[in-house]
Amino acid sequence: MKSVVLLLVPLLVSGVAGVTCPASDPVNGSVYFPDACNCTSFYQCSHGKAILQVCPVGLHWNIKKNQCDWPDKAGCVPPSCPGKDPTVPLFFPNPRSCETYFQCSNGILYCRQCPPGLHFNTQLNVCDYSYNVKCSTE
Repeated sequence: MKSVVLLLVPLLVSGVAGVTCPASDPVNGSVYFPDACNCTSFYQCSHGKAILQVCPVGLHWNIKKNQCDWPDKAGCVPPSCPGKDPTVPLFFPNPRSCETYFQCSNGILYCRQCPPGLHFNTQLNVCDYSYNVKCSTE
């Protein structure tokens, strides 16, 4: 009888794409980053690690105030998708992150991540080298 040994190796993740936390926490407060794909969440840095936090129901993360706020004050408005797919794929740049973009499929909005080091090129609708892309975030 053959025996199978399964070796499980834990995967340690120290960062999130587009989020670089300082190695130590600042004395005068916390460091926050918006979640590029979700208006209702954000990252709080703690000891060099990005920790996902969620705003209370009905609130969005306000980048300018670094706090959860009413949606009309936070200014995070994701694009909307048509109910039926057009003949050409529909892509939108993400105003919160050059490394992500939105894609519509069957009326559902998906947030997509470019590979590390690449930014979304709105002219070509592909992930591209940053020097080929004109991108500014909020």
